[in-house]
Amino acid sequence: SSTPMSDKVDAKGCTIFTEETNSMSLMVHFDNNKSVVKADYMEQIKEAADFLNKYPHTSLTIEGHTSKQGAAAFNKTLSQARADAIVEVLVNTFNIDASRLTAVGYGEERLLTDANTASAHAQNRRIEIRLLPLSKKSIK
Repeated sequence: SSTPMSDKVDAKGCTIFTEETNSMSLMVHFDNNKSVVKADYMEQIKEAADFLNKYPHTSLTIEGHTSKQGAAAFNKTLSQARADAIVEVLVNTFNIDASRLTAVGYGEERLLTDANTASAHAQNRRIEIRLLPLSKKSIK
């Protein structure tokens, strides 16, 4: 199973979302200069959709990130396009209400690594999903 080691888990080993849980790491990676969501990532995006369906009072912020290659302003636009692409998949493929999703492009402001290598750049071209605080009634 792909449950992160640090997560609290239930009897089945699935992550238990509590009020302290504020991010869901969705590692969707993109090709350089691209915002096309690859088919390989549909299963991960479906997990986010399943989560939203299971917890109807939650909302997600989809954060787009780029590598530091290229101009900062271009990267900001590109990261927004990446976040928007994920929102589009959640809405159009998985029927999630768009009002529950916010797309934010951070460009190269939040690099995972500063290394100037191809693998570092690939790691930085990503999407992260943050869970907005749950209202009390959504905790079952």
